[in-house]
Amino acid sequence: MKKAKCEKRLEKCMKSKCNEIVNPSEREECHSTAKLFSFGANMIACPAYQESQKEACECVATNEVADANRARLVHFLTENGAPEEELENQEIDDLLAKYGGQEPTMFLRLLKKYPNALKPDPKKNNFMDDVMKNAGGMKEETKKKMKEKEILVDEHVEL
Repeated sequence: MKKAKCEKRLEKCMKSKCNEIVNPSEREECHSTAKLFSFGANMIACPAYQESQKEACECVATNEVADANRARLVHFLTENGAPEEELENQEIDDLLAKYGGQEPTMFLRLLKKYPNALKPDPKKNNFMDDVMKNAGGMKEETKKKMKEKEILVDEHVEL
């Protein structure tokens, strides 16, 4: 998936997640945080994007790509409870033919059809999870630390 498309989908996802927040002030704070993240991602996240793409890829020899895509498709459909008719050889072949050369699009559409196929990696930190957890404002410990660092300034002292 191209970086621009990924960023557009991320923005849409963040907006959707923020809209789920009932409290208006928390929802607005979520949207503000999401906008800042989106801006930062657009400006400097290319290395992170490339690294995640590399991590998600499985390299196969050119002459094995078709078989690997087929195996991956069958595995995906089987693991996600696709109806038996979608698992028939002819259905698999038809789907692969329809998306020949556009397999990433096929898998993206399958993820939309089977959203439960996306499972978070418990070893990784997810930005949007942090946004959602903190949408109600800063954690008390963060507020306390900021208060401790606060330097009182008398604004009326002339220099």
